[in-house]
Amino acid sequence: RGDTEQTLNILNVMEENNIQPNEDSYSFAIEVLGKEIHRKKMNDDSSFLHKNIDIAVEILTKMEKNGVAPTSDVVRQYLELLCLAGEIETATTVVEHYISNGDECTPCINNKSIYRVALANAREHNLDKAKELAEQMSETIPALQRKIRSIEQRYLHLQGLRKRHNFTNTDSSFQN
Repeated sequence: RGDTEQTLNILNVMEENNIQPNEDSYSFAIEVLGKEIHRKKMNDDSSFLHKNIDIAVEILTKMEKNGVAPTSDVVRQYLELLCLAGEIETATTVVEHYISNGDECTPCINNKSIYRVALANAREHNLDKAKELAEQMSETIPALQRKIRSIEQRYLHLQGLRKRHNFTNTDSSFQN
């Protein structure tokens, strides 16, 4: 769904013809950037990651400059793009910013966005941060809680295996 160059060209043509892109136009453009990241990551091509993030930031800046407030969909697409690019810390900071600004930004952040970033943190073994974000959701999502617990259990199990393996290797080297 969408080609990055074509999408960005359409935004430029709209602006050149004094047609104000709306929230959906911007959201679609950011979604296309994320889909390109997903597609190219599957091919082990990461040369474009920062370029796409920079373009997304430019789009968000244009929105602000044009007086178009980010919708929850725009924010979700941006967070998805950041997570796909491996920028979990940045995505977490964005979520925390919106949460900390309370009612002023409530329409900008929703459970889908928080869910995505919490899960990305869990997959990166930032388990405390994942749990913290999950607690910030407006409703408890049992599936997210289960996924975080499952990832945590696997992680702790692997840590235990590594410790035993390293301890065993250290013991055997002393016996020589």
